[in-house]
Amino acid sequence: MEQERKSGGDRMIRKKDVRRMAAILCVMTGMSGIPAYAAVPETLGAKPGWNQISGNWYYLMGNGAWSTDFIEDENTCYTFTKDGIFSYARKNPNTRGGAYPVDMLDQKEQELFDEMNDEKSDLFFDAYPDAEDDYDNGDVEFYDGQASFVLDQTLNEIAEKRLSLAMEKGYSKSRNMIPGEGTVSDYIKNVLPERKSATFFEMYLWGPEETYDPYDSVMTRMQEKADRKNDKKYSLEYYRRMGIAHENRDGKDYYMVVLER
Repeated sequence: MEQERKSGGDRMIRKKDVRRMAAILCVMTGMSGIPAYAAVPETLGAKPGWNQISGNWYYLMGNGAWSTDFIEDENTCYTFTKDGIFSYARKNPNTRGGAYPVDMLDQKEQELFDEMNDEKSDLFFDAYPDAEDDYDNGDVEFYDGQASFVLDQTLNEIAEKRLSLAMEKGYSKSRNMIPGEGTVSDYIKNVLPERKSATFFEMYLWGPEETYDPYDSVMTRMQEKADRKNDKKYSLEYYRRMGIAHENRDGKDYYMVVLER
């Protein structure tokens, strides 16, 4: 009985610390958090909540200043740069990973993001079936950090640019490249050299807006690559970060998905 009381007490103590730990993890995922708020850019005319200014997303706090570290709701933690620009979103920890909402995604981006996250969660717990038990036993602080994708705004912007180029110039699915533009890794070496050593995988997807299921295409594309190359890089489990872009044109939906590890 004494051991049961002690175990229960330990669990209660850890639960009290969940929000504190979640905040630490949220900030660590993105850039170093700065516990201050800065009015950059000017807040005149901005509404409380999310504002898109010059292509960047900002969050206006109730105190009239921009968030410059992080905010979180029931499901999602959003991280910002010291200048208030949205940088990353991730699912709150110790929730079994999987789908989570991100406010700046459109409906179809969100649907695809959810399905890919649910698949990633399934793959993770298939590989690590005891992960949650390890957390319940107090062996780990976080058990599901790899059970969902971090949504990376920089990758979103790259996906948006690459989507526009692919719709204009075409796309070689067999070589994963845009004619005259190269692969996503080629592109990132030029625009984001600090990440040039990372591994990237890109998928350009399209189909009729009424019937097309991009998630089926994602899984087919990954499986085709995996069957040919027998390489773990063609599994959603392998990647940690994701960017996504979507456009509807002439009755068709077009997507670009960029994965990073």
